[in-house]
Amino acid sequence: MATDFLETNDLLDGAAYARFRISSSDPATLRCEDVERVLRLLERQAGERLAVEKIAESYQGRPIYLARVGSGPRRVLMWSQMHGDEPTHTAVLLDLLSYLTRCAEAPAAAAILAGCTVYAIPMLNPDGAAAVTRFNAQHIDVNRDAQRLESPEGRALAQAVEELRPEFGFNLHNQNARAAYGVPPRPAAVALMAPPIDADETETAQIRAAKQVAVSFAESVEPLAAGMVGRYVAEYMPWAFGEWIQATGVVTLLVEAGGWPGPDPTPLVEVHLVGLAATLRSIATGSYQHVDPRSFDRLPRENELKLFDTTIVGARLLDGDFRAPVRADLGINHSHGHRLAMTARADGRIVEVGDLGTATGKTVMEVSKTIALPGRVAFLSDWGPGLPLGKDKIDVLLASGVTLVVGAVDLADRPVGESANLPLELPFNWAFADSGKLQQPTAASTFAELAAANWQSYQMLGLGVNRGKIRREYFADLAMYDTEASCEAVGAVRRVVVAGETVWVDGNQTGKNVGRWLGHAAEIRSC
Repeated sequence: MATDFLETNDLLDGAAYARFRISSSDPATLRCEDVERVLRLLERQAGERLAVEKIAESYQGRPIYLARVGSGPRRVLMWSQMHGDEPTHTAVLLDLLSYLTRCAEAPAAAAILAGCTVYAIPMLNPDGAAAVTRFNAQHIDVNRDAQRLESPEGRALAQAVEELRPEFGFNLHNQNARAAYGVPPRPAAVALMAPPIDADETETAQIRAAKQVAVSFAESVEPLAAGMVGRYVAEYMPWAFGEWIQATGVVTLLVEAGGWPGPDPTPLVEVHLVGLAATLRSIATGSYQHVDPRSFDRLPRENELKLFDTTIVGARLLDGDFRAPVRADLGINHSHGHRLAMTARADGRIVEVGDLGTATGKTVMEVSKTIALPGRVAFLSDWGPGLPLGKDKIDVLLASGVTLVVGAVDLADRPVGESANLPLELPFNWAFADSGKLQQPTAASTFAELAAANWQSYQMLGLGVNRGKIRREYFADLAMYDTEASCEAVGAVRRVVVAGETVWVDGNQTGKNVGRWLGHAAEIRSC
């Protein structure tokens, strides 16, 4: 390796990181077999430098691995993904092991290997990872099982602590990606905590050491995540592993990976990789001992403001119930938005309406001089199951503010009816109605008439439960119109949003085909 990424802090440009990165682009896709494959690959490449052993099995029989690297006197134990849906640090640990074995001559890596013996358990809860759930296959929260040890995963961690007798422990998690610091809020990319040893939060020499380690982590990543590094605050829980391991005499640090501006999880992995490697170096060299532990208490705490997945700012809102347009911002969240990776299908709903001046979103739409209405419904008597919709036709529909297309089908024709739910890639939602019952909505020339006509269409289709209005818990299917020419007459469409995602803006499709099939008109109620 030509340069040491810890010396140059050039990870975020990808130049150094690309040389040893081994994790997947989206940590949420990692599974037990991926961890096993990567560990065995690194073991073959590193020879005696890396040792990998299976130390336990999960409740469903998946292997749990322990990797060891380095030969230094300071023993460090790290474990990730004891909550199965918290994958960031599994990717970090795999990349860290790759760095320490493939770049062993780099100054920071050499210092870590000489000063520390690092033990890593990537993916402590492989069953939870497979099911994408916090819990293990017994439906137990492994991180609340430190006292009873009813879970095999909890027993594996406890046994590792007892047998390895580490001096330092790193409890690695993901927190809600909507957590934030400051006003206006910024994503809480890094949250650190020295787990207390009692309810009084007694500060012992060990707790001070944990705070010094935390500050070493914070200072190493602050240049990469300015304003996004702070403290994690939680009540004392003696049944949680962080507190239990701290109480055994291990200097323990809780590290939470949170959110990041934008949906790409890679920068968050990089930041935490830098943090862990830099902190290991400070442990290896003893430099953490020169850190003022009081600096930990000066780190910002998470505020009560939460980031939305998306905010729409500056529009005036109008639907069939409004007497007049209302100036209000919209906060939109997806069901999976509490995690950074956006691997799930878009399903954004409106969760807040009003003045969101003290809040913000991972994505912000500034849409001043527009009026936002529920998206239009288009009834297409010449389109049905199995027929294509060309790009030009889609452009025409989007340019008129359409977020739902209803095609014609003969529901008495069973084969045709069964084919109606074939998967399609469309930027708007679609449904089908009996060809003899399609009714075009009333023509509209003003925004008020259009809002009323939209609601009439949604009611006719049976979609009035959570579509067709701008309300909390309604799907964020919106069309935004230019109001510069007139505040009443329907103007040109500027933006179309489906399920909280922009699918069309200023005359161009964005390529986000987030539409979904809503069913047959006779069946639709609250899809």
